[in-house]
Amino acid sequence: MQHPNLKTLTLVGCLLACSSGWAQKTTTEELQEINQRRAILEAQLKEAETEKKLLELRSQIINMGAPVKKSPPPIETDPGYGTPTVSHVEGAKDNLEAVLIYRGNVRQRVKVGDVVYGSQVRRITLNEVVLVDIKTQQLSRLQFSAGPVMGASNQAPASAMPPGSPIPTVAPIAPAPIR
Repeated sequence: MQHPNLKTLTLVGCLLACSSGWAQKTTTEELQEINQRRAILEAQLKEAETEKKLLELRSQIINMGAPVKKSPPPIETDPGYGTPTVSHVEGAKDNLEAVLIYRGNVRQRVKVGDVVYGSQVRRITLNEVVLVDIKTQQLSRLQFSAGPVMGASNQAPASAMPPGSPIPTVAPIAPAPIR
């Protein structure tokens, strides 16, 4: 004959065994989560310490009077290349482009509206290119030449055409007769 409480005791034993395994699993998962959060926090702390150290070093360099490396001025605003000459103009009607030659044989292809070396291209025709200085708003009519402007100053060369001067003309060449 079986004891009437045997089934109850067996059921309670099974429940205890199951619940202790469940509690153990929960504790293990909690420990893993805690370790993961700890690792993340340690990495964030290292990152913050590194950033702080970098800021301190930068301020030390600035306080020491070390020269700060400056990037060269952009091509649009650097007037250091002086007044260019025009190598040639090409295109048709409203789509004309000019090739300008600056000191140091720096060549730049431009169209109306382009800003290059501190000047904006105001007008391009087959026989003239006009620039306007961005700062002073002074107009410069450029001469045509195969080489760059010589000289060290940023002033227009003596051979540049002042605004309002007559445009030099060349007599047209008669076409050869067709035979």
